Amino acid sequence: MVPVADRRVVSLDEVGQLGAAELGGKAATLAMLEEQGFPVAPGAVVRARAYRELAHAGPLEAFIRMEIERKPQKESRWEELWDAALRIRSRFVSTALPQALEDEILAAVERLPAGEAGFAVRSSSSDEDGSIHSFAGLHESVLGVSGHDALLTAVKQVWASTWSDAALLYRDELGLDPGLSAMAVLIQPMVVGLVSGVAFSRDPRHQEREQMIIEAVRGACSALVDGSVAPSRWSLVKAGRVQSHDGDDLLDTQQLRRLQDLVAALEASVGAPVDVEWTLSDSGFTVLQARPITTGRELPADRRRYYLTLRPSRGELAELCARVVDQLIPELTGLGEELSSEPIEDFDDQALAEAIESRRRHLERWRSIYETDFIPFAHGVRSFGVIYNDLMQPTDPFEFVELLRGESFLAGQRNRALSELAESLRSQPRLLHAVEAWVSEDSDSATLREELANIEGGHELTGELAAILPRYFDVRYGEERWIGEPGWVFALILELARSQRSVAGGDDGRRGQLESALLRAAGEDSEDVAEALRVARLSWRLRDDDNLLIGRLESQLLRAVELGILRLTPRGLDGGVRSREGYAEAVASRLRGESNTPIEAINPRQEPTAGTSRLRLRQLVGQPASPGFASGPARWIRSPRDVARFRAGEVIVCDAIEPGMTMVVPLAAAIVERRGGMLIHGAIIARELGIPCVNGVGGRFDRIPEGEMVAVDGYTGLVTIGEAELDRETGS
Repeated sequence: MVPVADRRVVSLDEVGQLGAAELGGKAATLAMLEEQGFPVAPGAVVRARAYRELAHAGPLEAFIRMEIERKPQKESRWEELWDAALRIRSRFVSTALPQALEDEILAAVERLPAGEAGFAVRSSSSDEDGSIHSFAGLHESVLGVSGHDALLTAVKQVWASTWSDAALLYRDELGLDPGLSAMAVLIQPMVVGLVSGVAFSRDPRHQEREQMIIEAVRGACSALVDGSVAPSRWSLVKAGRVQSHDGDDLLDTQQLRRLQDLVAALEASVGAPVDVEWTLSDSGFTVLQARPITTGRELPADRRRYYLTLRPSRGELAELCARVVDQLIPELTGLGEELSSEPIEDFDDQALAEAIESRRRHLERWRSIYETDFIPFAHGVRSFGVIYNDLMQPTDPFEFVELLRGESFLAGQRNRALSELAESLRSQPRLLHAVEAWVSEDSDSATLREELANIEGGHELTGELAAILPRYFDVRYGEERWIGEPGWVFALILELARSQRSVAGGDDGRRGQLESALLRAAGEDSEDVAEALRVARLSWRLRDDDNLLIGRLESQLLRAVELGILRLTPRGLDGGVRSREGYAEAVASRLRGESNTPIEAINPRQEPTAGTSRLRLRQLVGQPASPGFASGPARWIRSPRDVARFRAGEVIVCDAIEPGMTMVVPLAAAIVERRGGMLIHGAIIARELGIPCVNGVGGRFDRIPEGEMVAVDGYTGLVTIGEAELDRETGS
């Protein structure tokens, strides 16, 4: 027989001298408890050694390094980390295990008792389940696994969760290097009792108290962990007396006492207060997991908990979807319409001051909701992406986005409205020439309206524009409002008319083919997968619409602040400030007469400047956010004026595609952004229109020279500056 020290897979009851470094915290604890006679389900452990042999050598190591080193993590947004994590996960799953390791895993599993509910494949990281920091919920576990192929895939999925976005963020907070972390995998037959739950030997919030907390649900414990079922809850003092009880009587008095004794014995064995996952069957209690309750320092604002909100459970996501779709989006839409219809120009100073403060409070509230609800709702897309990739194992880990394209975005509706106006202008040469002359003379928009009124079709054209301005252009870009300068929109319509570009849409045929193939692959789970797709489509659309709707609130605050500054200027109290959101409180105060001191001018925020250095940068590296390859002159966009001057075929270079500038995207050959992520505004719009996009570009991003030829590779994330030396065959 092969010595334990030489095996890559060991049984829980024969780990020998192997410790947490090889078994991981979770499996090492269960092995110790099993040896001491506690009721632990049998299991096999794929040692951390096997993970290191796969992940720390060869092509997989090089791929992981490339993903992690695209951009320093301190400079990366969570969206960028999620993108990298998904690519790493897909590469792990598609990487073949060595045949000898496959054979060893399957042989070890064959020796375990078969459960009707399949196997649980759980993470057991060397960083997990210590008393200082908790990785609970940050690594993956796969439940109900049956079949050899599914089992081997689940092992790789668990390994890949070492590199999940949440785990990367948390390790960074702790100063841990994920490259030095190692993941063992615990495989056990599923034990599903009549009742399951968790127990804390001490209340995690008040460990100094002699108080135990027990929570229970019917059936599997996963229903409690993912939040889909509200548990029954008991609070017990050490003597066994029930201090409080909420919910159904799922455990009787004797069962409660036996569970309390078991948890107390586990605490004594571990030597610290414990968090225990358990199940109760006809044969008694079984310990599924046991880990120390963390007692170490909390991270700022308890960041692990925030990272977990970015990946809500299935039950939480369903509740969040209902709240966002049925309550929050309609409320936000209604508020924007209400504020835009307020006749604040007729308000006296006191009423205008209150309007400014009220709008500022509204905006603060909705920005908070954006963090707590809208950002986590993006997990509808992320969770569907994982489901799709697990079932279909595509070469492109973002192929699933094809199933989300074609939704009715507000930004898409705006682009189509502009496209229709451009087509109308293109079909009327006299109008087209008049707008061209106006743009070349740089006259004001009132002059243009007067000129167009004297040309056949001009009155109708200006009327159509006036109709769409309040609906689609009451948004802020920088410190300016699009609706305040219709001339910028006219210039954009002119360029669309000249370019003869149409607004592209999703390929409905391919979308239907992919959806049919996905549901066939899902088999008996097709209803659940169809629901995940429905939520993902809502998440994809509303995750973009929320930006425009909040942009309307920002625009309405600026409208009130601008009006206040106009009133203060003759009194000498404006201080020469620009109209900026940051002055809202000061403007309101002076309108009320609470201060007669002029507002101090604050230096405007420094925007990224168009590169002028002739330093010969050749390549920058970012995230491949939308596939394709294109080149064109770099054009920096920092204001609506830049949008109005944009020409078809240029490459957008900007800090980020904001809601107030997406109307220019159909003209662009490609997009390059400093901000990164597949779920940010620019990436969503680029995917919808089929335009190459590279975002999350770090390094010397601000040194991209204005007007220089730029080649954007949306497949690899490379941005090449300067005339190409070699032609690239892009294929079809």
